[in-house]
This record gives sequence, structure tokens and C-alpha cells, in this order.
Amino acid sequence: MAMKHFPKLIDATLREGFQAPDVHFSTQQVCEIAQRLVNAGADMLEVGHPLISEEAMAHVSAVVGMDLGVPILSHARAHPDDINAVARSGAAWVGIFLGVNPMTERTRLTGSNFPALLDKIAASVHEARQHGLRVRYTIEDASRTPLDRLLTSYRTAVEAGAQRLCFADSVGLLEPKQTGLFMSTLRREFPDIELEAHFHDDRGLAMANAIQAVESGVDWISVSTNGLGERCGITDHGVLAVNLHHRGERTLEQGQGEQLHALSNYVAHCSGQPISPASPIFGDHAFTHTARLHVKAVKRDPNSYQWIDPVQFGQACKISKQNVRSNIVTETVVNEKTAGWDIVGGLFWEKGRKSAKPSESELELFTAGIKAGDKVAVIGASTKDLVEHLMAKNVDVTVYDFSKGMCESLQEALAPNAPPIHVLDITAPLNSDLIGYHDYVLNDRLVNRFTTQEAEKALMNMVALAKQGEVRASVKLGLYAMDEKMIELGKGRQVLDRFYCEKTQTIDFSKAGDILEESLVPHGNIDREVLLQWYRSRGMETRFSDESLKQLIQSLTFDDGSQVAVKNQCHFPDAQETIMYSLKSV
Repeated sequence: MAMKHFPKLIDATLREGFQAPDVHFSTQQVCEIAQRLVNAGADMLEVGHPLISEEAMAHVSAVVGMDLGVPILSHARAHPDDINAVARSGAAWVGIFLGVNPMTERTRLTGSNFPALLDKIAASVHEARQHGLRVRYTIEDASRTPLDRLLTSYRTAVEAGAQRLCFADSVGLLEPKQTGLFMSTLRREFPDIELEAHFHDDRGLAMANAIQAVESGVDWISVSTNGLGERCGITDHGVLAVNLHHRGERTLEQGQGEQLHALSNYVAHCSGQPISPASPIFGDHAFTHTARLHVKAVKRDPNSYQWIDPVQFGQACKISKQNVRSNIVTETVVNEKTAGWDIVGGLFWEKGRKSAKPSESELELFTAGIKAGDKVAVIGASTKDLVEHLMAKNVDVTVYDFSKGMCESLQEALAPNAPPIHVLDITAPLNSDLIGYHDYVLNDRLVNRFTTQEAEKALMNMVALAKQGEVRASVKLGLYAMDEKMIELGKGRQVLDRFYCEKTQTIDFSKAGDILEESLVPHGNIDREVLLQWYRSRGMETRFSDESLKQLIQSLTFDDGSQVAVKNQCHFPDAQETIMYSLKSV
């Protein structure tokens, strides 16, 4: 049985990436990207072409000075000035490139002939070796170079002292079958020399060609983050790394999947080149399911329509906001976050931790002044204790929740005397019949489950439900202990910006991956796997301060010109940093 071949990845984001249209990185960004690349598992970095500018030289020298523990290679033409510049930069390797096909002679090196090009190869490799540099020799446009020229040129480079040979499909011409023939030939002809392959994506075949090259025995694949590069770019680093991991030809260490995702996002931000939602593995739609048949299946078993576990890459199995039926796309009223609450259901009050429920003194604060017969809406079926407390006071109570599963669990728990319980997404447009219907609207720490935009819609709707009455909303201010642990781990692994934004104080559980698993705290006796699904389905949430919440509330204005005001607030005695806000329309 043949042994598995384990190729290495040389990342060229900091050289090839600069050749992508409209892309430029500052020196600070170059250094940050370099560090992230190494953390994510890159075996070697290709950085810049130091002769072309002082900035390019500074980039290479800065990365070399970081002492990252991986070799640094820098680009050079087959010219003494270029090679001397690489030597001055401090890079250990030089990547000398020179095309040798007839088109090169006609368009790039006019007046040259093949024997002269061979002399140029030998002289430049010898020059580099004299400087103590290790040498990779690349034949540019190798895929359109006659095989006899290809082999003769590579032999010339090896005889002059080159330690690695690189085959560049510079125009993205090759198909996998052709790639296999080329690479197998090179492996046979140069059994003791490292081989590298560099594929452009002009035909959308860079990934397939890279995998074929690995199968054919190539030692190194040239990649870049998000595939950034000239024209259509080159093989995508993260996507290839995951594919090789899946094939058993490369090992992603714990946390490196998330680091690849964070790296992808960071490079997208710095380059101004957004990640396509349909991008494999790291795109927003990579694990999102829309068709009703698919949705039904993945709710039973996510593997039914997924080839790999998204969690290890900071992703999550997601249900689209749309349903597809007979080729007509219609917006669904189901909030994405319902999936987790459907899973938890009655476990929240049956097995959940007591601190997640209002204490007796807090129930009294919630219901102070509410009389028998008052029409009270409770938003959130999980607040079973509050509903029962109101029922005991003979209040006309109605429960609203966006989770059908929670509503059904509450109905069963309170039967046969359950009050009206309705499925309603408080962040969605409100039925006009409900406006002003209630005297009071109560919710316990519901705002903590929302983004700022969702909280804005929810608070507006709650006040609308009690347009002439009062909303009482408790909010846990600041970070939870689990949030703090996740942030600490994220900082340590340099993946924090994958799931947390300090500026907006948002945390996205669906993108926290292994960080969430390691930070998860028990919730009473609820099963750990159920908890993980619950958190991942909750997605993004905002953590409010007293100031930021009041700013949000003060910005709420109805079409009739009335606004929302905080009439009163008080601390919950038994819940740390939790305040109940009394809101009214004024």
C-alpha cells in the first residue's frame, strides 16, 4: 500500500497578493498577515520583490526580522541587481524566475534565444549561491513551454546549484490530466530535488490542478490567502489546506481551522477584496441550507448535506431566511435564531441553571402594580416562572415567542390551564391589530439575545404592544463570564476578530468554533451537545452598557412622532449587573 504524500504550502499572499488589482498592504498589515499565516500553518512565506521599491524592501526585511520560525523567500528576476536586493533583505531563499518558451523570447526578452536563456539561468543561480542564498528556480509560463526546453532549463538550474524547481502555470491553462503528466515527468526526472507547483485560476481549475499535483508527488504548492493574485488569482491557501486535511495529506492542528478563517477575513479586510458568500468553507453561504428538503434533513443530521463539520473552521450549520418552493423564492417569517430555542425547549426551565430565571424578589419587581384583569404580554416562553407568577395574580396574560418549540413546551408544561401562547417574532413587522392591545409588556434578559438592530426592532414593537402602557425589560449589562473566557482564548490564538468586535461589542457564537466548545459553561443539567447547538444557533448578540442601551432607546421614534423614554430603572437584587428598565411612549 502506497504511503500518503504530505505536501507543504508556501504562501505568496505577500508577493502574489500585491499583484491583485487594487490591492496594497501597509508594512504593519504585512507583518500581521505574516504572523497569522504562520499561526495558521504555512510552511514557508514568499514575501515581495525587494528591488522594485524601498517599501517592498522594507516589507521583506520587516518579516525577516520577526523571526517567525519558517523560511522566507523573496522574488527576483534572473538579474544580478534583483538577486543582490534579495541578499540585502535578509531573506534566506530567492525565487528566481525566467520563462524559456518562444513566446517569452518574442514578448518579454526580445532578442534572446534559448542558449542565451540557459546561460542566464546558470549565471543567476550561481550569483545567488555566491550570496549564500538558497535557490528556487521557476519557469514562468511553464505550461506553454515545450517539454525538451522545460527539462533542459531545470537541469541547468540544478547543475548551477538550485535546490528547488517550480513549475508555474502562469496563465491558468492546464487541466488536471495535463498537470498529472507534467508533474509525474518532473518527479521521475528529478527524484532528489524539491518540486513546487504554482497554478493560476483563469479557468477555475487552480484547486483541481493543485490536488492533482499533490497526487503526482509534488513537494510544495504555491498558494495565497483567498487566492489573491494576478488576474483571477492562484490556489486558495485555506481551501486547499482543508481539502488536504480531509484527504489525509495534511494535518490541521487544533484551532488552525479557525485561524485560517480569521486569516481569510483579515486579508479580505486589508485588501478590500470581500470573500464571496459562495466561497467554499469560509463563505457565509458555505454551510447555509435553503431548500425545504435540505432544511428538514440537516435538522435531523447536519451531515446529510454537509461534507465536513463547519465548527472546526469557525462556521456553523445555518438555515436560510428563505424557503424555496417550486422555483419561487419567498421570505419566511421564521427567525434564524429559533432553531436553538426549538432544541432547548422545556429543558430551559426543567434542567437549566437557576440564575437564568428571575428570583422571587425579581418577580415581584416585574409585577409590581399589575392588577387582576390587566392585559400583560410576556415576550419569551422561556420565562415560565414569570408567566406562572402572573397567572397566580389572575392577570390576563398572553405569551409570545418566536420559537414554536418553546411555545409547545410551555403549553404542555402549563396544561390544562395554559394562557394564550402565540408564535410571534418580536423583531419582525407587527400585526396592526396588536398595537396598543396590552397594558404591560414584560421580558427578562431577552435583549441580551439580540444584535443592536434586532434590539431596536424588538423594543419598538414591545412599546407598540403597550402604546399607552408600560414595558418592563431586564437587561444583563456588559459581558458574561463565558464571553470573557472566549475573548481571552480568541486573543491568545489570534482569532478574536473572527467572532468578536470590540467596537460594536458583538459576539457571534456561530463563528466561534472550538473557542465556544472550550469556553462553554454548564447550564444546570442541560446536555452539553444541546447547549452547543443552542449557542451556535443564537448567532450574533450585542453586549450593552447602560449608556449604549439608553442611546439606542432614545433613538427610537414612531411614525406619529412619539418616542420611547426610560421612565425608571432599578437593579435586580439577585442578578449581577442586571437592570430592569421601565419604558413608555412619550
